[in-house]
Amino acid sequence: MSRGRKRKLNPTIPAHIEQDKLPNYCYWDSKKKHWYTKSPYTLNGAIRERVAGNTAMLSELHQLMEMRSGIESGTFNWLSSLYKESKPFQKLAQKTKKNYCGSEKIIKLHKTKRSGLLLGQTLIRQWDDKMLQRFIDQVEISNGPTAANECLKYIRIITKWGDKRDHCSSLGLTVDKAKERKLRRLPDTDILKNLIDFAWERGQRKTKTEGSCPSYLWCAFIIGYELRARGIETNQLTDADISDIGLKNERVKGSNTNITKWSDGLIQTIKFLTERRQKIWDKKKYPIPAKKSERYLFVTETGSPLKRASLTTAYNRLIQLAIKEGIMTKGDRFGLHDLKRRGITDTKGTRAEKMQGSGHKSENMMDVYDFSVPIVNPVSE
Repeated sequence: MSRGRKRKLNPTIPAHIEQDKLPNYCYWDSKKKHWYTKSPYTLNGAIRERVAGNTAMLSELHQLMEMRSGIESGTFNWLSSLYKESKPFQKLAQKTKKNYCGSEKIIKLHKTKRSGLLLGQTLIRQWDDKMLQRFIDQVEISNGPTAANECLKYIRIITKWGDKRDHCSSLGLTVDKAKERKLRRLPDTDILKNLIDFAWERGQRKTKTEGSCPSYLWCAFIIGYELRARGIETNQLTDADISDIGLKNERVKGSNTNITKWSDGLIQTIKFLTERRQKIWDKKKYPIPAKKSERYLFVTETGSPLKRASLTTAYNRLIQLAIKEGIMTKGDRFGLHDLKRRGITDTKGTRAEKMQGSGHKSENMMDVYDFSVPIVNPVSE
């Protein structure tokens, strides 16, 4: 846990103590001339507890505070706690922090062969890549390949960070990653149609009521399918992408930008999104951006641009609701990105025409996205 605001210089603290290097939650009593800490909060509030006298060295204070926290210096738990207090960790995105903490939990609670000792309680200097390989193999079996690779990633990151600060040596460089199964899901046509109808019906219900979903969600299905777009590409569409010819898709990951000609479904979708947005802006008196590129088609109930994470969350909730209502089964589940695969597969024309519609630069990617079965002539013709 981070300390919070920076300590102020206290002139009464003994001169042999470097104040900027004091351990967290260790405080100086200027009247009684001793070091103290605060116990966990109780019904009566926090209780002061004496740690050491005024002659204690800085190293002794660190050791005493570590003993109180139950974290032995040099262990994985110790190194991980130091890393989470560091600036590099604090600068990470919230989602990344959450993923790292999940990996940390798996590592620190992993049981070792030593009686009653967890992996997080063992000394980092006793670790080696052979031991880590066995650990990763075990996590792959118990938690899956993705979790195993995330754990390996976290170990590499914190030991590399610790190596640069003389806490430990880098580890995991020669450990083999777990092989992850690539999910290449192709949404069933009938299920996709039923899901769009379901999203439309639930979107008509009052916002934030039981069984409802955002009114824009059915539009994300149509656009993702028709434009053969990723979720982030759907989410970032603006008025600048609307033209007389069709709807432009500024593709990410180096794919080619293209314009999809208007279809009845796209016309209806864009009309709904622009009218919905205008109603919200009028109701909330939202300042309308002057630039077309700043007028996003997908907005929240307050009128601000919809975040990618919010679209993903709304989509996942709809899928869970659809499974509960019997619209689809767990085995039928697919992601927003899979709409791109369905759209490419259903695109009429040659492989080159499909590739132009998808925006891919490499023909190898068509093996990933195009699941259509070619119709060929018999040998005799």
